[in-house]
Amino acid sequence: MGYKNGVSAIFEKGKTSNPIEVVITIYVYSSTADAKLAWQHACSTCKTEPTVKGILLKAAPGTSKGVLTVEEVTTCGNVWVEVFGAGPESAAKLGADAGVITASVYDRAIAHGLSSCTAK
Repeated sequence: MGYKNGVSAIFEKGKTSNPIEVVITIYVYSSTADAKLAWQHACSTCKTEPTVKGILLKAAPGTSKGVLTVEEVTTCGNVWVEVFGAGPESAAKLGADAGVITASVYDRAIAHGLSSCTAK
């Protein structure tokens, strides 16, 4: 529904024996309404957080096989971003890492034509 394009990437940092792994998925929709609808239906375990610089945010800390995880789903304009991080860091640090990645995605999107998230 309104999906135009997307990309996913996997990153690792830290020791190879115990890395911190992050999966990033970015979708571009044909409209802001389509992206917001996708955001509303994503991550049923996520809690809606206060808007950050115009970016709608949902997040959920958790565990998978005893490893801490953080999932963040955001949208601004017609761009939708999901960042899922897991590894031997605190939930707060994983969340901060996800926030840095998300901000970088939107900075790049704005540099390539997305109107400012705070202007919405």
